[in-house]
Amino acid sequence: MCLTIAPAFLAAGIYLCLKHIVETFGRDNSRISPRSYPRIFIACDFLSLVLQAAGGGIASVKTHNYEDPKLGNNSE
Repeated sequence: MCLTIAPAFLAAGIYLCLKHIVETFGRDNSRISPRSYPRIFIACDFLSLVLQAAGGGIASVKTHNYEDPKLGNNSE
């Protein structure tokens, strides 16, 4: 679980640094406003964590019920 969640916090720090870099070098050098970088990317990170948790939960329930966890594993 820590291997899944920890990189999201590290990436959030990088997005905040990116915001400050854009502010330092000028807003005209970026197509996206500096305030949008953390909002967009952190929201996407959160969404990916939720999807990973949902897939893990589905696979866990299927395995616990002695069913095929193909839906939660996305294996074909």
